Amino acid sequence: MCKLPTQRFFTEDFGIPLTMTPNFEDFSCEMVFGQPPPPLDTEAAYHQPCLANHCSLASPEAQPCPKVRH
Repeated sequence: MCKLPTQRFFTEDFGIPLTMTPNFEDFSCEMVFGQPPPPLDTEAAYHQPCLANHCSLASPEAQPCPKVRH
């Protein structure tokens, strides 16, 4: 949920490109400053279902989380 706004904030407000890579195992993020983010639809996070391994209501076959597109 914070990936796109944070990348946009650093890139547009500070002029420092930032790529964030979420780790869905431990819920951390790797932040790489100076590296422009790739197109969203090419990133693994875009294709990750919403917490499929941590939510009893989620399905591993679920579509990518629609909130990621905003």
